[in-house]
Parts: sequence; C-alpha cells; structure tokens
Amino acid sequence: MRVQQSGIKRIVHVYLRHAGHVGLHRGCGPEAGLSDGHILVCVQSFLGTDWCRYGNQDSTILAKSVGALFWDQTFPAKVKIGVSGCPRCCGESHTRDIGILGTNPGWTVLFGGNGGRVPRFADIIARNLTTGQVLDCVQRLAE
Repeated sequence: MRVQQSGIKRIVHVYLRHAGHVGLHRGCGPEAGLSDGHILVCVQSFLGTDWCRYGNQDSTILAKSVGALFWDQTFPAKVKIGVSGCPRCCGESHTRDIGILGTNPGWTVLFGGNGGRVPRFADIIARNLTTGQVLDCVQRLAE
C-alpha cells in the first residue's frame, strides 16, 4: 500500500483492496468518507481568513458548503471547483471549471477555466456576491 495526499486535501490509498478501504474507513470514524475511486466533484480551497493574512473571505467554510451541494450528484465528467479567499488565488480558482474568488466587497464567480494541456483562464460570471448568492450561482452553473 502507498499513501499519498491529493491536490484537494484527500488522502489516497493506492493499491489497497476494497476490503482494506472498508476497514480503514471504520477505523477513521464517521468524519472520513469512502470513495470507490470515482470522485466526480472536486472542491479545492486554500486557507481561510483564520490562517491567511491576505484572506478577504472565508474560503474553507464556503468550500464545505459548495461540496455539500454536490455530495450525491453525478455529472458526465469530473467537475473541478476552486475556492480562494483572496485575489492571489491559492485555490487555483482561475483554472477550474467553476472558480470562486474572495474580494473585499464579496465573492467573484468564474466559469470555464482549464489547467490541462491547453490552459485557459475562466471567464468572470458575477462579482460582489454574498455567500448565498454564490451557492445559488454555482448550482445554476452546474446544471
């Protein structure tokens, strides 16, 4: 078995049979999630306002809320969402399918980024949104 951390702050156990995953999951407690290897929505965030002196908005709490929106949904392909608390964009919001960027007046929502072979910065969809408006916008973009 090899243990590594993924880019979205998940621990990946490579070459571990399914029975081993189930036992490991039970040992970690109810907070741990069990995946079959097919994660369709990846929400990546960086440090929130508690840890980053540049943070304008709390990106970690918003990332949890966004992740909860799509917990049981499936999509035709993997959807990558990046949440950053400031324009420095440590959550890589500009190069995700859906990006959320914290600014002083509110949140900025981005759409259509790509960090692959042909990189593309996402387009700005809306600026100065509240947290509730961001969740509504992200849900509509995912439809």
